[in-house]
Amino acid sequence: MLNSSKTLALLLTVLISFHSIGQEQQDSMESNEIKFIGDPQLSIEEYLSISQKYSEGKDYDSALYYLSAAEIIANSLEDKELLADVKYKQGRIFDQQSLYNQSETYYLEAIDLYSSIPDTTKTAKAYSRLGIAYKHSAKYSKAFEAFNSALKYNIYANDSVSIAKTKVNIGNVFKNIGKLEKARRTYLEALSIFIQYEDKKSIGNCYNNIGNVHKNQYNYDSAFYYMHQTRGIRIETEDEKGLSFVYHNLANLHLRLENQDSALYYIDESYRLKVKAGDLKGQAEDLEIYAEIYMSQENWQKSIRY
Repeated sequence: MLNSSKTLALLLTVLISFHSIGQEQQDSMESNEIKFIGDPQLSIEEYLSISQKYSEGKDYDSALYYLSAAEIIANSLEDKELLADVKYKQGRIFDQQSLYNQSETYYLEAIDLYSSIPDTTKTAKAYSRLGIAYKHSAKYSKAFEAFNSALKYNIYANDSVSIAKTKVNIGNVFKNIGKLEKARRTYLEALSIFIQYEDKKSIGNCYNNIGNVHKNQYNYDSAFYYMHQTRGIRIETEDEKGLSFVYHNLANLHLRLENQDSALYYIDESYRLKVKAGDLKGQAEDLEIYAEIYMSQENWQKSIRY
């Protein structure tokens, strides 16, 4: 707990810093007063919560505004863990906007802080997010380095589920660079752990990944096997979003094999779920499959329509 003079000084620091953000941005927010309730750490938690709500609403400028408040307080308190938490969340906001160069900077700062505490679990988590950012930026060598660092910390923490999730990330990089057999083996390693812990959602994700690898290797029987395994998991867990993607993949695979009737059945199922969820991007992707199906049937009128 800070005494009254320190609290006042901290309050002035925050108010002065936020004045530089611009009055126009401040006026546009519903409530942006910098509030203190005696314990600045609780204030940070409050700002992080408010930022999360703005982030969920895709108001990223406001989300970053409140994270800046938390950062100022954490710096004043010289609290490395709180500051690292803020840096990590700032990275996540930039990730959500596909601004990966910016997110990489914040993850690296968070890693430096977490590793100096040290906090093994949070360091591993930050390395994983850094690796994903690198993968999206096609910086594959750096992605491997980040994921292998995450794996090292996960092993040190004896966190089996996180080990498996990191292996999935490594498999994704192998898949992106065309090393499909290495990707398949890595996914299978992860799958064995998820099965051990009965993690249904992650089991389904692994089945889906393995199925897509087999599709790209032209092993269609195996691809169908794993995709239908994924379908069963999605139905069991009532995951309609995941199920719609499975149906899309099955439609695509049947279309590749010129099974137009089956392709049409699965894309109908996929599109129905996408409409139900209001997934406009997914609907657009399904419409492309519809167009390809009707083109393959030489139904030009319907293909043009889609």
